[in-house]
Amino acid sequence: MPALLPLFRSLWPQASAQSIGWVLNAYSLSFALLLVPMGWVSDRLGALRVLVCGLAIYALASLACSLTLDLNEVLVARVMQGLAAASLPPSALSLLLRNVDSKHHARAMYLWAGVGGIAAILGPLAAALAVQAGYRLFYGLHAVTSVIALTALQRLRSTMDVPHSPRAGTLRALWMEFGTLDFGALQIGTLGFGCAFSLVVLNTPAIFSDSLGFSAGAALAHVSFAIVLCVIASIGLAFLRLGVHKKKLALIGMALTALSGYLIAHSQARAFAPSLLFEIGLAGIGLGLTLPNLPSLASQLVSAEVQGLTNAINQSIRHFGSVVAVSLSLAINNPAVALGPALGLSCLAAAACLLVMRTRVVPQTL
Repeated sequence: MPALLPLFRSLWPQASAQSIGWVLNAYSLSFALLLVPMGWVSDRLGALRVLVCGLAIYALASLACSLTLDLNEVLVARVMQGLAAASLPPSALSLLLRNVDSKHHARAMYLWAGVGGIAAILGPLAAALAVQAGYRLFYGLHAVTSVIALTALQRLRSTMDVPHSPRAGTLRALWMEFGTLDFGALQIGTLGFGCAFSLVVLNTPAIFSDSLGFSAGAALAHVSFAIVLCVIASIGLAFLRLGVHKKKLALIGMALTALSGYLIAHSQARAFAPSLLFEIGLAGIGLGLTLPNLPSLASQLVSAEVQGLTNAINQSIRHFGSVVAVSLSLAINNPAVALGPALGLSCLAAAACLLVMRTRVVPQTL
């Protein structure tokens, strides 16, 4: 997103700041507003069908962005991108969990989070290179990757994904699934985790650059190191057979994240030091321990008929936590405080909600 602002300004120098802002936010707003509805659609129509349609629409919308320089047409195309993107996370994760034995759900979630972390590293890098090469290549890259994903999906048979009975969509059925203390506590905990995650990502580079005298490149390298450890932690869990300890792992992850934030906020180093790598490494490992276990716990609390909607709710709550983190960071305007008391309170709130939860498993019948 930050790389798009100068690109759009150069393409439409006569456009107002409000117009550029609408084009920038069109994707994010449509994605956020449609994530939960698209989870419901995924449950009703079938996750594989929705995933294929979403990827196809995303590819076409990206192609439309690359072929036009009209501001209004780009705005519409980015809204369509957001709509299509909103269908991808809940349907893809639902498809994964429905076709994996329930006893292996935790391992699948750990691998899912690890692959997502790799994408988080490679995606912005590829996008930055494409932005430097030009507007058309930037959106063309989105279209190409969507087509590659569509090609890979052709290996899946449609018989793997059967739409569920209409009872999964009734208000009474939804209340029976989501109106429990466990589910509500988990979502509040997810909100706290989403806030903690973004507080680390937003404020750590600022501390390294402003307080510790790091260059922008060195600060980014340290944050990338944390992301790499987050990926390693998530993938590593998949092979340690610790799936029965989801809540404990999430609690440990929150504790490590809070500790790392406190240490980073109070660091006095002015140059490279092993202690800084240790501190940022704690953050990466803590986030990696927590990230895959929250959606895994959510899927464990509901039946298979509403997995898509469950995934959408959980991800939407986590993204809202990021919004809270941005607001807190702007209001506090002090990275050390944001990574000290604010991060600690976010982690504490998430841990308290997890402790309230009871351990229960809903049969994953179709």
